[in-house]
Amino acid sequence: MLRLGRRGAQLRPFCLSTGVRNRGYSQQLQRVMVDFGAEHSFAKAAERIQEHYGIEVPVEAIRQHTLHHGRRISQIPAENACAAQILIVQMDGTMIPVVQPGKGSDARKDKQLFWREARLCLARSQDKAQAVYGSTLGTAETAGWVWREVALAAGLSQQTQVHGLGDGAPWIVDKFRDNFGQQGSYLLDFYHVSEYLAQAAPQVVAKGKERPWLRRQQT
Repeated sequence: MLRLGRRGAQLRPFCLSTGVRNRGYSQQLQRVMVDFGAEHSFAKAAERIQEHYGIEVPVEAIRQHTLHHGRRISQIPAENACAAQILIVQMDGTMIPVVQPGKGSDARKDKQLFWREARLCLARSQDKAQAVYGSTLGTAETAGWVWREVALAAGLSQQTQVHGLGDGAPWIVDKFRDNFGQQGSYLLDFYHVSEYLAQAAPQVVAKGKERPWLRRQQT
């Protein structure tokens, strides 16, 4: 470290030349973290970085940089010029059939049918009827990135209150917390609450009393 004069500004030539700041990560290392973090679990990525480069990187740092750069991959154009005060967001998944053509000269022969999960998300301002939609056949992490971009396109800002609604699937709740946890709340919809209560009723009350108990809980 160098100083310009007795009380002048501090200079760190090495940091300036390498582009590294204190407790920071160079662009090259960030690229390695994102490459491994996108292919494997974050814990596995840390192991591979240690194995290939001899560098020990915290798992949380790999997670943060992978998510940060992943969100910047695809920017959804904004639909609203002004920020929304209250934003309603949803996410769900469904299985869809996908046909894989055959590898021979006639692709219609030996074709295979398999199922993949499609993840659909939306966001809309409370005072608007039109929502912004996004979808992906990728992983839950990818769906989380798309969800964030959809919310930004619908008017998400730092002051926006986010209201999440859905069936409470753990991966959806996790992505909601990652994207909006500091400024929103997640609500389990009434239909799925009723389903979960109906499944729990036989384990909670005596046989024959499930329906009255369920009605009380619904009320």
